[in-house]
Amino acid sequence: MAVRVRLLGGFDVDGRKDSDVGSRKGRTVLKLLAVADGAVVSVDLIAHQLWGDDLPASPSDQVGVLVSRLRRVFGSHRIARSGAGYLLEADWVDVRELRKLAAAAADAQAAGRFGVAGAAARQALDLCRGPLLPDEDGEWIERERSAVNAIVSQVRRVAVDAAVSSGDHSSAASMAEQALAWDPYDEVVLRSLMNAHLVAGRPASALAAYARTRRRIAEDLGVPPTAETEALHGLALVAADGDAAEAYALTPGPQR
Repeated sequence: MAVRVRLLGGFDVDGRKDSDVGSRKGRTVLKLLAVADGAVVSVDLIAHQLWGDDLPASPSDQVGVLVSRLRRVFGSHRIARSGAGYLLEADWVDVRELRKLAAAAADAQAAGRFGVAGAAARQALDLCRGPLLPDEDGEWIERERSAVNAIVSQVRRVAVDAAVSSGDHSSAASMAEQALAWDPYDEVVLRSLMNAHLVAGRPASALAAYARTRRRIAEDLGVPPTAETEALHGLALVAADGDAAEAYALTPGPQR
């Protein structure tokens, strides 16, 4: 039976109930291996995540017991011993698919194939049910979660830029709003949102988006917007004053 693992928005193995996987510690082992996605996870790391500083007398043996139980569920070939650790042979992992689609979207965007870029980006975003393993905490998952969040932010930028480049400014604005909800400090997305509103003849909406993000940045980070954002804000003010032709002529396209 194929092993398909979902980590975004919560842990799930397709076709398996929670009770099939076993105990909480067994699920933790499987999560660690799934996040590593084919890389070896050391027994020491697994033991630390399971017991912290309160290690049992023989942590390697205890980890081995948990792995044996998982092998009975998924097959011995699925969880292999390698050196000082274990690795999971999964057929599909949503984070792996996210990375693949993100790379395809970025490559298509760089080649000017905006339709392909937008399609790949939307497929990637469909995988994002939520943060990576939201019920887990600790340094190991925070590091991985930050890396995944960076990929998601980049995919959202590509999706917005692809919509802008194809002239679909309504979709660009909608996706940019969603991207800012994901990362409220992303000024690249803010500029794409403002640009979409300006080209669509909505300078007031561009100014409102600027004001919301500027307030968040000032209150949370204590810094002003970048010069690029301020320049686009100036164009939005010109458009709001009625000199739309000049503003639209100067409005830049999607920025990096």
